[in-house]
Amino acid sequence: MGSALTESPTITPVQVLMEPQPASWKLPSPPLTGGRGAIVATGHQAWLWHPGILAKDIAAALFARQHNAEAFHLVVDHDPVDSFRVELPLRDGDRLSAVAVHLAPVRVDLPPCSQPSATRAQLEQGLRNAKSQYGPRLACSLDLLKQAIARVEQPPTLGEQLATLTATLMHPHVGAIPMRFSSALAGEERFSAVVERMLRDARKCTACYNRAAAAHPAARVAPLIESVERVELPLWSLSPGQPRLRLFADLSDRVPELVNENGDPVRPGMRLAPRALLMTAYLRSGSCDLFIHGKGGGVYDLVTEAWWREWTGEPLAPMAVVSADVRMDFDAPVADRAAVDRAVWLCHHLPHNIERELDGDAPAADHIASQRKHEILGEMGFDRNRKRRAALFRELHELNHGLATRHASMLDAARRDLERTRAGLANGVVARRRDWCFVLYPPAKLEALRLAVAQRVSAP
Repeated sequence: MGSALTESPTITPVQVLMEPQPASWKLPSPPLTGGRGAIVATGHQAWLWHPGILAKDIAAALFARQHNAEAFHLVVDHDPVDSFRVELPLRDGDRLSAVAVHLAPVRVDLPPCSQPSATRAQLEQGLRNAKSQYGPRLACSLDLLKQAIARVEQPPTLGEQLATLTATLMHPHVGAIPMRFSSALAGEERFSAVVERMLRDARKCTACYNRAAAAHPAARVAPLIESVERVELPLWSLSPGQPRLRLFADLSDRVPELVNENGDPVRPGMRLAPRALLMTAYLRSGSCDLFIHGKGGGVYDLVTEAWWREWTGEPLAPMAVVSADVRMDFDAPVADRAAVDRAVWLCHHLPHNIERELDGDAPAADHIASQRKHEILGEMGFDRNRKRRAALFRELHELNHGLATRHASMLDAARRDLERTRAGLANGVVARRRDWCFVLYPPAKLEALRLAVAQRVSAP
């Protein structure tokens, strides 16, 4: 009869995306002015991210080593995120699901750089709570995360804590890679010069920004506000324990002034941070020679390039896009809609057509019943006498009932298969996910990712 169900675990291959191909990535040689060698950069927000992000760091580190360059990871610690929220896969019998747990309390309205780190006791308790509540149902291991938490000290900010934790977790796959922080960029002299340039040329800066955003709607970059007396600049103001604030160039006076969204002037010493487009424009205009984005960054940085080119007329260092689809292999049924349709059809088909699914070793009674059914269907095809047709129909029903009784196990198997296939259809949503925290994946899966990235980076 055959099952409509695709059983798992199916070992899903690692799929790596690189655009353009690494063979076309270029770094300057000899070293640039200023005494530094070539630099490859990548980065992400401060949370426990998925293997697609890990792929960027693997590629950046490998490419830098191959070309005697340096690499760094930028921790975007001024973007508010739920840093210690982790989704875990669960299995209950044949059914897969996911649950979100919070390993430690985090204020999602505050940037990680503006709030204190979690204590080790909080994180360890968060892991214990997850194991206590979901332990037998967990379809992944929390051991590597637990070990890393035990080794990481408690730095002052949540952003630094996530940087240290993720660096520890990815070290077996990436090696040592320096961490820089987006919240610290404003402390650099070159950044201050860019801010001053934007303030002096605010209208053109913002107009070029908005034209670039409108020209690339797929990037979903929101336009900056333009009004008679002030225009928005791609900057944030940061304060400990406070949400970040938008910044504007106040043009109501002869000398433009930087103010926050409440109209308060930005005084010397106040912390600033770049919005996404300015952040990568700043890095690609003097802090690195190749920037490796993920899929999303590769789209929005098209806006960055158009904005920067129109506003400044200056080039940016090249960018590349690296990502990966890495899926877990669950020991649970997985099915698609076609498999469910097949299983439903089989449950309706079998009670009336069991003889068609029998093999050649079926008992003689089944062969006799099958032959008689064939004869009845032939007779009903030309006999229009209502009484005789009703009698034939009753006999056909009795024959089907007899076959179903003798082969009840076949019908039960079809019903069980339908149940499991329906479960498998729901499971497909979980099984296809690529965004589990990378440390939840088996080490062998992450090693397969490292090898796949290394092969592509090293390809001629």
